[in-house]
Amino acid sequence: MKKEVVAKKGPLDRYLVQNPELAWREIDGQAAIVEPAGGTLYVLNEVGSFVWKNIEKPAKISAVAKKITTAFEVGKEQAQEDLLAFVDELASIGVLTISDSKPAAGE
Repeated sequence: MKKEVVAKKGPLDRYLVQNPELAWREIDGQAAIVEPAGGTLYVLNEVGSFVWKNIEKPAKISAVAKKITTAFEVGKEQAQEDLLAFVDELASIGVLTISDSKPAAGE
């Protein structure tokens, strides 16, 4: 019997997707994200805002981490570790989702 082996995706191979139900604006270099239903306001710092702007279209976590290393002169491992912690926090409150596959246009 032949068994198929499927490589499991690592956390950096997953995609970040903004919650389309949220509205946001950039104010003084910071992303201000509003949840219209509950009126909750989230304000991201400089790095968080950079991440948010770079996921206006679904983006692979590894690609966003690479952009952080260039823009903020931080090491690759530190950027990846911090980014994973940050997006896990945002996902836990419903600001974004983390997907194993790239969502189709319009999703």
